[in-house]
Amino acid sequence: MKEYMKNKDFIPEKFYNKIELNKNKTENRVFTLFLIINLLLIPITTKSISEAKEKPIANKSSIYDSKQNKINFNDINIWIENIIKDEVEEAYITNNNGEVLMEDLNKIDELSSNSSIEISDVNLNSSGKYKLRVSLNE
Repeated sequence: MKEYMKNKDFIPEKFYNKIELNKNKTENRVFTLFLIINLLLIPITTKSISEAKEKPIANKSSIYDSKQNKINFNDINIWIENIIKDEVEEAYITNNNGEVLMEDLNKIDELSSNSSIEISDVNLNSSGKYKLRVSLNE
């Protein structure tokens, strides 16, 4: 008796209960029907999945290789040898490109003389440090 209102000469409680019972039976029938359909479709679905799994791939060129950016340890060694120095204040390197913060302009010349590191941009920031855009010569 969810929303039954007792009013004189309105809907009798027995009639309301009978409507609710029929409504519940209909809902149960629909639920049972969907359950049976799902149970019938499970073997078909598993069969099609197993067939797709066993089937060889015809066009492998359309497959995306997620491991394209493989790490080259020689590049890491070059960055470590050239960037981890006392004159370098901060360094942010990703995918062989990054930014380096330095205080001394003469030390920038020493870094630019290195053939393995390329400096593409030099800016003076508000704190008086030089911000260099660097990349690895490949």
